[in-house]
Amino acid sequence: MARFFHPLLFCIARSTESELTKYLQYLKEENQLLRGRLPKQIRTTPAERARLVRFGLEVGDAIYDLVTIVRPETFRRWIREQGKVVNVEW
Repeated sequence: MARFFHPLLFCIARSTESELTKYLQYLKEENQLLRGRLPKQIRTTPAERARLVRFGLEVGDAIYDLVTIVRPETFRRWIREQGKVVNVEW
């Protein structure tokens, strides 16, 4: 019986991953569109930076492909400034 459910669960998980990929792609496109309407430089508060770092660290290396508000080097500096020790390969 377990042999039957394992492929079924894998199939369900795979479709969920596919859906999440579509959601992410949409949000990236929307973000790019909105980013084009903003001034060239966006100033963030320390609280906003801390929030972005918290969520960005959970994403891991993929943050390099997602970050648009600042350059990846700036994001790494924010991490260092907060005293976070991370092994992110960018």
